[in-house]
Amino acid sequence: MMSTDLILFNTQLGLKVVQYDGGEEAPQYSVDNCLKAETHCSDDGTNYNLLLKTDEPALLTHVFIRGPENCTCPIKTALLWASKEPIDFASFSSSFDDFDKKKFDALPADAPNKPLDCLTTDETYNECVLELETPVEAQYFLFKLTEAWGEGNIDVGAIALAGRKAGGDAAKVGIEPLKKLALDEDIALFAWRHTGTVYEIDSSKDGKIVNAFLSNGGLFIVSCKEDQDNGRKAAFDARSLEGLAALGMSIFNCEAELEGFVNAVGPASDRTTTSLLFCTSGIQKKFVATSLPSSVEEVVAFAKAANEGTATKFIKSQTRPPNDADPAHPGITVVTAKSFDELVLDPKMNSFLDVWAEWCGPCKAVGPTIEALGKLMKDVPNVRICKFDCDANETDKTRLPEPGIPNLKIFPASESDKGTGIRYQGDRSLASFVSFIHKNMTGEKFDLAAKTEEATKTQQRLGALMKLKRMAVLLSRKLEIFEEDIPSGLSEVAELASKLKTMMEAPDEIEMQPSEMEELISLAVEKATEANLDELAKKKMNRLVIDISDSASFEDLKKRAQDEKKLLVIDFWAAWCGPCLAFAPQFGLMSEEMKGAALFAKVNVDDQRGLSQKFEIKCMPTFAIVKDGAEVGRLEGADKSGLEALIAEHSY
Repeated sequence: MMSTDLILFNTQLGLKVVQYDGGEEAPQYSVDNCLKAETHCSDDGTNYNLLLKTDEPALLTHVFIRGPENCTCPIKTALLWASKEPIDFASFSSSFDDFDKKKFDALPADAPNKPLDCLTTDETYNECVLELETPVEAQYFLFKLTEAWGEGNIDVGAIALAGRKAGGDAAKVGIEPLKKLALDEDIALFAWRHTGTVYEIDSSKDGKIVNAFLSNGGLFIVSCKEDQDNGRKAAFDARSLEGLAALGMSIFNCEAELEGFVNAVGPASDRTTTSLLFCTSGIQKKFVATSLPSSVEEVVAFAKAANEGTATKFIKSQTRPPNDADPAHPGITVVTAKSFDELVLDPKMNSFLDVWAEWCGPCKAVGPTIEALGKLMKDVPNVRICKFDCDANETDKTRLPEPGIPNLKIFPASESDKGTGIRYQGDRSLASFVSFIHKNMTGEKFDLAAKTEEATKTQQRLGALMKLKRMAVLLSRKLEIFEEDIPSGLSEVAELASKLKTMMEAPDEIEMQPSEMEELISLAVEKATEANLDELAKKKMNRLVIDISDSASFEDLKKRAQDEKKLLVIDFWAAWCGPCLAFAPQFGLMSEEMKGAALFAKVNVDDQRGLSQKFEIKCMPTFAIVKDGAEVGRLEGADKSGLEALIAEHSY
């Protein structure tokens, strides 16, 4: 075996989590993520223990750890132990609490349970990679996460182990082979800061690798004509850019919808189809060549200008709409990255800004109130109500340093620098927004009493409309379960649902007073209750699905499945999980279609925490396949064809 022939334990030796006492901030930030170079956020606190295991013993030569991009508490320090046998860390771990490199170096050589090494990430990239002086043959690996670059918890973006099969070559090879291995294995570990290297990236590569380039710096050719690329490679082959570009050069097709690239520069529809060369040397420092360089000298000159910050800046931005207006919502000004300074920092305007994103639930919840605010304030000449999509536009952290969204703030009119503005911290009612603007604006002020009265009436109408919308959606969803076969006892409910649906197609045209809307909602609740809609819908939706109410019913059902020689298919769901609710009718239908092969059951993860923990449920919905009393397969996510295939794979 060649000395450079490393293997990545994460992908080739089944590296997995055996035990972890750090918890997670949310299910989507599971500790398993960091073995896939994805974000893990722990619960509050530090000094967590993470025990990992490979499928078989191997020779450990390289260790890598880093924090996630743009997290507040990226990992700073971790201790490492390696052993052929399971590590009972509970017996000694606490004696190493709060250890850092200085304390580790002070340990005597014969100190009990001395760690193999102490990893400390750098403050710029929150990354640490080391090649062991003496490789270690092991199957169990313990990381003790002791410190973060921040306070509160520890965030880990990636942990990777590499080496060779047990008994392999122990010669040192440096870090470069590990970087190449990570690229070949399509796992985004490194910041890729070395120079003089050309990377060919196409649509088959993970966008996360592209994102690493874009976040940490380098030169990029975005090209649709390969014959134009070769001449510019010479600048890198000759190492002419040593010290000027943080990375190397990456070349990829401008039409490729790579995740990282799209996140940084926008979708293909917003890009030119001609080749261009641009450089990034860190977040908020992207530059574009005004004309495409045609020689090594021009490439180097552009890199120098970008490195010094004198080249033409590039900023990811939406196309600016006509008159900066939102055509669907009068009074709302649409702000893009390119129009931010002109519209938000306008010295004559008090600009109230809503920083939002399409995927953000709280943003959507406050959206109608912001839209009503725009309509309410459009006659105030020195107040501008703005919305800024932070996914479609690059965010200037010097103006918007806050990490969360929705980020609501006002930039008062001022001839001097507006700085970061004033963030709104109150309740999200229309009257409160009006009061906040009035208090913090400068220049001539509007009549607060009149606007507050108008806002209160508008808020009452908004509240009633939201209730009406929720009732319309609720009734429609429950009636959809019956498809075309709606029971005659539900005819009045169906008529009401149809009326509500028609009304909500044009809410601005509803002339009813809030009190009248409340009466209509009460009538709908009354009719639905009289017709027993909830129970009928639940019975129709679940069909043959059995509700597991406790551990005893689970054991009984497991035994029944064994006795009947059937699989037990369990849906772990939550009442707040949209995909769970949407998939429920399909799961019920499957319980009838596949009743000869399996029993179908449901577990509410909030009501049955013990069962959820037993199955180590990390996200919802999760489907577990139990055969002969043991789990034999699982599927995360609502995928009917995938679940059908899994059931077929394990059927008797």
